[in-house]
Amino acid sequence: AALGVDPLGALRGPARRTVADLDDPLDRYRIDARFAPRRGAGVVTGEVRLDFTNRTPGALDELVFVLPPNLGAYGDSGLAVESLTVAGEEVADPEDGLAYDGLVLRVPLGDALRPGAAVPVDLAFATTVDFGQPEGGFFGRSPETETWFLGAWYPLLATHEPTAGWVPVPDGTNSGESPGEVAFYDVTLSAPGDLEVVASGSEVATHEEGDATVRRFVAGPTSAFFAALDAGFATAEGESVGATVRVHADGDLAAGAAEAELALGYAESVLAVFDDRFGAYPLRELDVLVVPGLGGGAATAGLVFVGSPTAWGGAGSDGDLTDGAAALFELVVAHELGHQWWGMSVRSDYRAHTFLSEGVAHYLAFVHYGDVHGERAARRLLERIVVAPYAEVLAAGGDEVADRAGLGDLSPAAYGGIVYGKAPLGIMAVHQVVGDEAFFAALASYADAFAFRPSVPADLLAAFEDASGEDLGDLWALWFGSDDVTAADVDALLDAAS
Repeated sequence: AALGVDPLGALRGPARRTVADLDDPLDRYRIDARFAPRRGAGVVTGEVRLDFTNRTPGALDELVFVLPPNLGAYGDSGLAVESLTVAGEEVADPEDGLAYDGLVLRVPLGDALRPGAAVPVDLAFATTVDFGQPEGGFFGRSPETETWFLGAWYPLLATHEPTAGWVPVPDGTNSGESPGEVAFYDVTLSAPGDLEVVASGSEVATHEEGDATVRRFVAGPTSAFFAALDAGFATAEGESVGATVRVHADGDLAAGAAEAELALGYAESVLAVFDDRFGAYPLRELDVLVVPGLGGGAATAGLVFVGSPTAWGGAGSDGDLTDGAAALFELVVAHELGHQWWGMSVRSDYRAHTFLSEGVAHYLAFVHYGDVHGERAARRLLERIVVAPYAEVLAAGGDEVADRAGLGDLSPAAYGGIVYGKAPLGIMAVHQVVGDEAFFAALASYADAFAFRPSVPADLLAAFEDASGEDLGDLWALWFGSDDVTAADVDALLDAAS
């Protein structure tokens, strides 16, 4: 009722009941925003109402918001908070609470907010969207496609951790990982009528106002609300497991429509298999956005991003994709769709336990590829994309721990080799020991037990041990908790798979 629409409107089937039965009420955002292109930049003006409930074990004397457009990497972009009201009381000068060069806004609470208590916060804001876009970023205007990307474009509540408290400064906002807490969203977005909009959640209403089209969306539970605007998407639409599936590519690119159709086929297939193996896909819709400037992919709830295989240089002399480019494209789609379970529904602390979502999603993408194309084809790709980068890490300086609090101390090559090499190989090692039946039963049980709830590595380990009856402690410690894996261990794992 507070949102004016059904807050569970983006969910379907069992997920609606699961979320409705959660012990802790989720926060709710209501955003009214207007987007307008300007000379040299775009501008978003709007108002945010956050209905916040204190789900922490102690009283809070402040809330902390992140203002991601003020991150230095976004050039001339910026976000200004023009007014601020807490529980109906206007704050005279919102800028008094700015910190970290404007990236953070601290909002004092007049009275400490006890656990379980709620408070409404209203903010008016203006966001400038610079024409430039960081490579692989999700905020700005793409120079390749002239698509506007609005990721984390509004004041966003920071993450609150039990021991550290508020964690206001994200590790690389332009990575596609949002720093926000999971919440429901009710968003009204006005934009020029010649722009199409792809956004998080489900569109529930639309109408015209002069030269603008006004669209209303409901989304959540999700860590952020994302929108992309373009004068002409090439869209392919289908259906899988009762959910509407749409793939959007840039309509001005020669390969756009063909890539959208190809990705749609991949997405429909992957969604059907994962829904059967790991539990029902929770949302009414799934949107896939093909982004030419993206090297791999990224995911949010119900909206995933994949790079363009043509832009990767994967087209042959006849203009068709090479077999290698098509295979990589299929893997990326499967990996990012896997995050709808591992990372979006089953939540975990991404910074502290990156392997828990990336390792599982990456390995299962190869399992799916093997189911479709045969184990030999999957093995060849695994050796090139997973094994080779990890072997380089081992050869360069030795092993690194996969389950570690923070990976920022690793070089980009080491990060890739550990997160997307060692971690999926560790999941593969567990799969070999427990066998297919226990492996997939464990993942389904884990997904059900922690649907829309946070989990830690011990929860996944317990699921594998319960399903198989095996003691996996030493194996788990070797692959995820130690830096003792050797090239011989990797060879033994691959030999056993053969």
